[in-house]
Amino acid sequence: MKILIESTLHGKKFIAKSDELDYKAIITSANFTNNGLRINNEWGILISNLKQIKDVKNGIIAKVQFKELNEELIEHQLRLIKSKY
Repeated sequence: MKILIESTLHGKKFIAKSDELDYKAIITSANFTNNGLRINNEWGILISNLKQIKDVKNGIIAKVQFKELNEELIEHQLRLIKSKY
């Protein structure tokens, strides 16, 4: 699993695949919280067209600040924050 951060975009995109041809993507304003999934009036769309999903994925990845967020990068960022305060 990878976590990618693009901090200027509010929408959420969740892309899942079971193999190279079976992709599904959800583009939504909803957070995966009780309020986001059950209470708030949120909107989203499910996409299963592989070309559209790849276009969305590539557009997102092009704007990602940290290509792969891992423990080492998190620790490094925490050290930078602590050094400023």
